[in-house]
Amino acid sequence: MKGSLDPDQAETNIENLHVAVIKVLGWAGADKDNIEELAEQFDSVIENSSDVVESVSAWFDKSVPTQGMMEEQKEGLKLFLINVAKQNRLAKKMARIGIAWKLLLTLSMGYLDVTTDLLVAKSYYDAGKFSAAYATAGFAVLAIMLQAVFTFFQYAKKTGKERFGRTLLALLGLGTLIEGANVWTGKEDSDLVVSGPAMYALMKAAEIAFESIPESIIQIGGLLKHQNYRDIETIQIIRIISSVVSGAFIITDANFGFILSKYLESPGDPYYGWISKIGGFEKRRQMLSMLLFNACYFSQFVFSMSLFAKAFGSRKPVFAMLEAELCAVCAYMGWKGEFFLWSVLSKPSAYSNYIHPFLAWAV
Repeated sequence: MKGSLDPDQAETNIENLHVAVIKVLGWAGADKDNIEELAEQFDSVIENSSDVVESVSAWFDKSVPTQGMMEEQKEGLKLFLINVAKQNRLAKKMARIGIAWKLLLTLSMGYLDVTTDLLVAKSYYDAGKFSAAYATAGFAVLAIMLQAVFTFFQYAKKTGKERFGRTLLALLGLGTLIEGANVWTGKEDSDLVVSGPAMYALMKAAEIAFESIPESIIQIGGLLKHQNYRDIETIQIIRIISSVVSGAFIITDANFGFILSKYLESPGDPYYGWISKIGGFEKRRQMLSMLLFNACYFSQFVFSMSLFAKAFGSRKPVFAMLEAELCAVCAYMGWKGEFFLWSVLSKPSAYSNYIHPFLAWAV
């Protein structure tokens, strides 16, 4: 045996399981040509077993070369791999919960955004402000229509049934959710017109450029025209707050994409892998633009809350709604590391870009 290893070190090596497993198999005497294959078998055993301890133990006895090793050394290596497998399984369970929460949050915030748009449009219409009403509703419809058009062209190589089915889902407001889920789980499809991350970025861009920003400008402009802040309707304040929170949610996704691209090189990066191909100056310029965008949204949030305080004082239902939205975003932030880990592990090439970003950054 080429070295010794304390089984308790499995927990400390969780941030780079692939390296740990490779070292263990090397110490066990496996040929270099067989190490990757054995590592992939180890991953498959974890994925498909109901009892990790029993399955890993059986796999170790059958597949890992241990000739010439003392029994104590053999049991130590086996225990180490079992501990690694336990940590792996636990992380994946947490990750599944995380990605489920992400999908639910994306869906609920998307529909909340559109619903408040339509309610604000109705309040404008009832007040006789027809231009503002049509513009508010129009931008909401425009964003969804653009997402449907993007989807229609994205799936041009698919069958007619699948293509029109996906387009219909986009018209129902589910386009961003579906494309996001494909990216978060590392799903790859060579029959698409553009890559999954690029498509997801287009869907988000349509949401920001043709819904969040224009409608926020319209509604803030309408609020500024009020001589008496008491005349402001509650739904208008709620709509601005919802727009700000949704915008912050979108920006958070984008910022995480930039950060994660530092840890996983394209195409291994399931999150905006194409960003890592951008040159130094261009990347700095884009990050500066994102910083300014964040600053604008933060300023808009402070401004809208100031208007809210003037108009409504301590009206509790609206504050409760704001608190619920912010808590949702905070919860999303808390689960980000877990579902990112799952997106890495679910890729076919998981063993080529394993877990090291998880503890190195997410925790």
